[in-house]
Amino acid sequence: MRNHDAAFAELKSYYNDITKENLNVIKGQKQDIENLQASLLTNSKQITEIKAKNKQAEGPLKQNRKLRDDMKYALRQHAKDQMSLANLKLKITSLRDRIRRLEKEQEEIDARFSNVNFIRKFVILNFSHRCYKRRRVLNIDSRILQWKLRLMLS
Repeated sequence: MRNHDAAFAELKSYYNDITKENLNVIKGQKQDIENLQASLLTNSKQITEIKAKNKQAEGPLKQNRKLRDDMKYALRQHAKDQMSLANLKLKITSLRDRIRRLEKEQEEIDARFSNVNFIRKFVILNFSHRCYKRRRVLNIDSRILQWKLRLMLS
């Protein structure tokens, strides 16, 4: 029986050690669970805070996105405007050249007009002078005819 009591005591001690170890493991796991729950609570609070911050940042984010889109559009428009400006500069140069050509033509036409106008005045004066001479001759002829008519009638 002694062997039996010794074996029983040894088994009892063995199982008591296992039970103590299991209780320590259970306490550790309970502690881990409590830590996890505390961590879960902390993480839940952090998630709530982060969601609130994200929600607050949505307005400025939308504004910044709209500003970015507007700036991209303005940049595209700027490129188009640059091309238009270059085209307009070329057109202005072309128009200035055309204006110079037309001004030269105008000068030539004005010179020709002056010559034609001078010739016209000369022709008018010459015509007036010839008309005057012709009238004088006709007036003299008319007097001669009147004189002859008087002579014939008398």
